[in-house]
Amino acid sequence: MPLIKRKMRHRAATGEMLPNLASEAAELAVWIGTKAVSHQVPTERAIENSLRQEYAVLRAEFTPTKP
Repeated sequence: MPLIKRKMRHRAATGEMLPNLASEAAELAVWIGTKAVSHQVPTERAIENSLRQEYAVLRAEFTPTKP
């Protein structure tokens, strides 16, 4: 999950963070699936649950540029 959290922070800083947690978790699940192909990766729901508080903080700090 630390890699996913760092990726979400990067996406927030570059204005790529999606407008809701569910869509951001789905995007991150696809991303981690391409990076850790030989490892078990967390589900969208697990990502969503793990990053809920961090997402709220980032959402308050950064305004997304993508709809």
